Amino acid sequence: MWLNGIIVEDNINISKALFLEKVALPKLETLYLSSINIERIWQNQVAAMSSGIQNLKRLILFNCWNLTCLFTSSIISSFVGLQCLEICDCPVLKEIIVIDQEESKNNIVMFPNLQYLKMRDLRKLTSFCTGDLHIEFPFLKELQILRCPEFLFNNKRAAHELTKKMFPTLEGLRVDAKHMATICQLPEDFICKLKCLEIMFDGSTTTSSLDFLQRFHTIKILHIAGGQYSVAYSVFEKVENGMKAIISEVNKCYRLKHILKQDPSSIMENLEWLEVIQFDNLANLVPSLTSFRNLTTLMLWRCKGLRNVLTSSTAKTLVRLRRMSIGSCHRVAEIVADDDEGDKDNAAAANDEIVFSELKELELRSLNDLKSFYSGINYAFKFPSLDVLTVSFCPNMRIFSGGELSTPVLRKVLHEDFVRDCWDIKERWIWEHDLNTTIQMLYLQNKVRIRLVID
Repeated sequence: MWLNGIIVEDNINISKALFLEKVALPKLETLYLSSINIERIWQNQVAAMSSGIQNLKRLILFNCWNLTCLFTSSIISSFVGLQCLEICDCPVLKEIIVIDQEESKNNIVMFPNLQYLKMRDLRKLTSFCTGDLHIEFPFLKELQILRCPEFLFNNKRAAHELTKKMFPTLEGLRVDAKHMATICQLPEDFICKLKCLEIMFDGSTTTSSLDFLQRFHTIKILHIAGGQYSVAYSVFEKVENGMKAIISEVNKCYRLKHILKQDPSSIMENLEWLEVIQFDNLANLVPSLTSFRNLTTLMLWRCKGLRNVLTSSTAKTLVRLRRMSIGSCHRVAEIVADDDEGDKDNAAAANDEIVFSELKELELRSLNDLKSFYSGINYAFKFPSLDVLTVSFCPNMRIFSGGELSTPVLRKVLHEDFVRDCWDIKERWIWEHDLNTTIQMLYLQNKVRIRLVID
């Protein structure tokens, strides 16, 4: 029986190289090395070939604290079967490939079958190779480069090395926010192939908006994250035609206060799903003239600095919106607000319509300062498809809309309360004549309940 996998871990001290010439593993497919003290994995080309690297499919390195390089130029061409390469927490690793002194004939290095490459927490890593080698990954699908502060994104070679020839099939890219200036300088034919882009922010991020995203209008999945190990949905999750954007846990990015400042935005017109979670410094969701004509799902949770969600101009473009969920945004006073200038100048155009043609589900939850969905009188709101409305823990909501309101399908509102003397939550459906009257009744019932608790 042939051995096809090796796991070496837990503070093992080995000589300078793990594999010597006498080791033979012709069927080796997986090699996992963790917390071992080595400078190199293979002693030389003979040792590499005898250890079975031509059949190796997965190579994972974690916390190899004395590893200075991974491959030499003389053996790299033998890794013809390698599909997955992960290198994490190797503090002295400076480059992936080191050029042998005797090896100078071929300056092209290729990983012919590598599909997944992850490099994380490599403090000394400067580049793939500091010598005169051209590296190609013809079938690489996903690339992750996280917390590698000295990596080539910080020098002038970056835009030249990351070309379409180097990554012709790349679909998923996950990088730190500090590298985005370089990524945005890459050729258009490199960027346009990306399907998933993940950008990791931290407290040192100096950008105040995400306007640089305007160039990535063809991607399908966009994930902006502030958590150290925040994980997005599957990198190849399918979206029908447009884009899915998730912005989460960016509270520590104190200078980041806008998703986009520029108006109008082509990237927003392609958006199908927008989810913003835990973004306390967000001043406004999007500029006032932004179009969301393809948006089907909008979710905002724990955005404590937000005062309103949409302007009336943006709300008019939500013709495909099917679900809206707003929760724990404690300063939001209304969901739709009049435009700062336009609606004041056109106040005479009262009862102009805003129609949410396809909206079926609306959730308003834990919005302490919410007074209404829309407090003005300039617009008539129509919800011809709305049949599920949740209004819970919104103690100051007195009315749904100040203008004309139409909800022909809606016949009940889901409301939740804490059960007195315990922390259980009780659900109940309520309806009184029409939606505005129902909201007014909930408000009055809540006031009575508060008085009873005080008494």
